[in-house]
Amino acid sequence: MPGPGPLVIDVDGTLLRTGLAWEAGLASFRKRPGQAVLALWSGLRDPLAMKTALAEAAALAPERLPANPEILKLAQEANRSGRPVVLISSFPRPVVDTIAQSLGLQARVLASEHGVHLRGPRKREALVADYGEAGFDYAGNSGDDLPIWEMAENIIVVGARPRVESRLAAMNRNVTTYPMRWRWSDLWDAMRWTKTLRAGLALLPLAALPDAPWQAAPGLTLTVLALMLLSAAFHIVGDLADLDRDRQDRLRRSRLFARGALPLGLGVAAASVLAVGGMALAVLAGAPAAAFAALFLLVSLVHAFWLNHHAALELAGAATLDLLRVAAGAAVLGLSLTEHGVVQLGTLFFALAALTRITRESAEAQKADPLLSNLFILAGAGLGFGLLMRLWAAPVMLLSGAVLIGVALLRFLWAARRGPVAVGSVLGLPRAPVAMACLSVGILALVRFGAGFAPFG
Repeated sequence: MPGPGPLVIDVDGTLLRTGLAWEAGLASFRKRPGQAVLALWSGLRDPLAMKTALAEAAALAPERLPANPEILKLAQEANRSGRPVVLISSFPRPVVDTIAQSLGLQARVLASEHGVHLRGPRKREALVADYGEAGFDYAGNSGDDLPIWEMAENIIVVGARPRVESRLAAMNRNVTTYPMRWRWSDLWDAMRWTKTLRAGLALLPLAALPDAPWQAAPGLTLTVLALMLLSAAFHIVGDLADLDRDRQDRLRRSRLFARGALPLGLGVAAASVLAVGGMALAVLAGAPAAAFAALFLLVSLVHAFWLNHHAALELAGAATLDLLRVAAGAAVLGLSLTEHGVVQLGTLFFALAALTRITRESAEAQKADPLLSNLFILAGAGLGFGLLMRLWAAPVMLLSGAVLIGVALLRFLWAARRGPVAVGSVLGLPRAPVAMACLSVGILALVRFGAGFAPFG
């Protein structure tokens, strides 16, 4: 059991389920990108100056940062028993002070101040100077804390790797472990692989060719795979850019990065690997595919950090990404989008983006069946492309309608077995008519822009 000495808690990754430097870096890049870039550049010479600049640019809201409930409970119990609590961090002290206040903790704060960057050996020296060897208990989460654990009387470990835990076991100290490791399945979910299937829009130009272009199959396959990887990277970056907004939303606050289930550094690394992999595949597919993939990546970053916070711009950005998917496939096949094609497909994709947003928000707000809301999108896409391709209109419309009606009926009957509340959750899409109206406007605009549909030249 912990001794009578002070309970010292590392803030980053231990008291909080996130890292302050990553939080400040991502927030400042969205709010003040120029200042963020200058801060990162200064960090090559002075890491403390970088953290200070990022903290000022980010203006973090400490009350919304995800806390580790088990460690917070330890600190609260220490407060109630009169035991001293010390919060330690390498981040600038004003931020750590506000974190302690927002959590309601009575704690001494040891953090970077007066030009002294409190990290590495300086943390250990500060604690030993104030409390002596074995004069405190220390809660940390990584191998960087090993020198401090060597000086602690009791050791508290939060989500450390097995290699670190084995070294702690060799110290012959009292070790208390709190598992808090991320899972590969969570990272897979954060990539939203089902949504990356929109890369299949690159296959749409095939409909404009009289014969199957088998010689272009390898390049087209590589292009689709490249767009899938870039889309997965975009989904991760979108979550990283929306951390604060997600935490303020009662439905989205459970997203993996927002609640601290995945480390922010891992998200940045995963997005980088996916982006590099996607660009490598695009280069293998040929220069045209690589050019459109690079443009797709650029638009994705702009959309995630800046367009995503304005409804109309968000929809326009989503429509642009869909257009780039189609254009990339066309370029591989030696085709290009005509001006009419850009206007016509852009209008349809904008309408589908509005449909997606409205049905998703309705489903989340009403806790409606997500499959049913997605079927509205499926039916809308089938109806839109059916009208566009004319010869495909009847079968696609009939197929989409049949799928929608059939599955919706099955879901309704299944819900009826569980009572009226469950039935209401299936039908709880009050804004679905508005969504269908958005799609109808898009289709009517397509008809208005030309008697025929010839998007490729």
